[in-house]
Amino acid sequence: MDGLLLFLMTYVSWLVVCWVFLDLTVVPVPSEIVLLIAGCPSVSGHLGPGWIILAAVPGGALLADWL
Repeated sequence: MDGLLLFLMTYVSWLVVCWVFLDLTVVPVPSEIVLLIAGCPSVSGHLGPGWIILAAVPGGALLADWL
């Protein structure tokens, strides 16, 4: 469990970018679940909520729209 938590803390912004991008382009997967999971490091203080919003909106959504 500690390895999963360390992975989540390290790569959560990239996970959000890729998941939202896939949700809006090819794969019909719900991105809301990943955004809720990404909120865990934000609540614990390891990552600011602004980074998650920046990863989701300009990172994943706008990239998928530009494609």
